[in-house]
Amino acid sequence: MNVRKSILYLVCALGMLLYALPRLEVGNGLSLPTIFGVIWIGVALLIIAAHLRVVLRVDNEYHEKDQYRHMNG
Repeated sequence: MNVRKSILYLVCALGMLLYALPRLEVGNGLSLPTIFGVIWIGVALLIIAAHLRVVLRVDNEYHEKDQYRHMNG
């Protein structure tokens, strides 16, 4: 995935989360709006984490170390 696209999507997801947090009802006990709010926040955080992983290039560092290890025995 292109890093620029991932940065754009990360900013959009953060903006949506910041916009929605004050409007979600998550402190009213175990009710349908609370369950929806918790699930919505969880999905938003998963999306943010996925795009942060691409932006920070976590997988590239792992693969570089793996290739180095295989080359040097």
